[in-house]
Amino acid sequence: MASTLDALVESAVDDMYSCEPHYGTHLDPDACVQAASQLPAGNVSRPYSLTGETPPFSIPWQGTYEGCTVWVEINGPRNEQMETISLNPKTIRDLATFVIDKCPRWNGEGGFVTEDFVNLVRFFTNPSNTVRTFQQPFPPSSYFVTVTVTGPGSPHSPGNNDFQIPSEMSEHLADAAWGTPNLSLLSLLEEYMLFQAERLHDDSTFTNTWFDPFVTSERVEGDRMSYTCDEQLGSPMAVDCEHVLYSQLGYPNDMLTLSPGAGKTMSSNTCNVTVTSTKAVSITWIQIKAALEQLVNVCVESPSASPVGGRAYLIASQTIAAVAAKLGNIALGGRGLSKRGNGVLPALPEGVDITVARVRG
Repeated sequence: MASTLDALVESAVDDMYSCEPHYGTHLDPDACVQAASQLPAGNVSRPYSLTGETPPFSIPWQGTYEGCTVWVEINGPRNEQMETISLNPKTIRDLATFVIDKCPRWNGEGGFVTEDFVNLVRFFTNPSNTVRTFQQPFPPSSYFVTVTVTGPGSPHSPGNNDFQIPSEMSEHLADAAWGTPNLSLLSLLEEYMLFQAERLHDDSTFTNTWFDPFVTSERVEGDRMSYTCDEQLGSPMAVDCEHVLYSQLGYPNDMLTLSPGAGKTMSSNTCNVTVTSTKAVSITWIQIKAALEQLVNVCVESPSASPVGGRAYLIASQTIAAVAAKLGNIALGGRGLSKRGNGVLPALPEGVDITVARVRG
């Protein structure tokens, strides 16, 4: 049975489970099994009430036995006018058994497992995504389920207020942002999720959620890169830009000195690359290559848009308020060139601009 349940979760690559002491310690797995046995039976998807009108087929659902509670809920900023959701009772019971086997039976701790977390991933990473704020209900297609096993008085809404949810979502956003024209929006949402993960990690009350509005007094540390595609810069060919990228740059650790009016220009057939600066600065070629490579990936080699030129430059540290403002007027982007502590290359210095354009003529 355990191997079948493992396959149930592992086959859904976006779902996750976690055992944590704040969901309970020294839980009796047999008591948890009795709590889970109160779940409604069946093996056919059916409507579950979200208004509590048709117990036991209603969400949220709770069953308790001798100090162990099994809790089932729908997560995310839900539309309160939505009255039902379709679920398979057997899937819910199997997920409860999975958590009991992985957590209380293994080390006595409580824990949770998600079901259909991929719904939220698809909602955020869909190329047509235009979400700008979390102060709105999400469509039902974005909802996911959590089944939680807890002890007395333990928090049991991990799908809304466990830091691991936004942390996991930030990784999906980072992966989806790489090399897409939607990079600016997805990178902002990634930044937002990282901020929320840190905030929830430090929240001992378990009352805040990952979809809370932006907090204007908080600050996002670190600078961020912007990669802006511009049709007015023409349509350079990818093969020509790659020739510049891989054959015309200097040695990685050599320095390029820039000053106002004294930049660097490189070209190959249809592709023209210029590096300029608004102030005197020295920069390594490895920094230039990292930013140029990302710029070419985003604007020239995008798999879902026609090739266009673009610009790469640094935007200094942003407050959450500033990031929130950008969500209504997308200009900020980046895929980790400025992240610290994990071996990722540093960003361009402030004032340096790399432009890729089609050679005129």
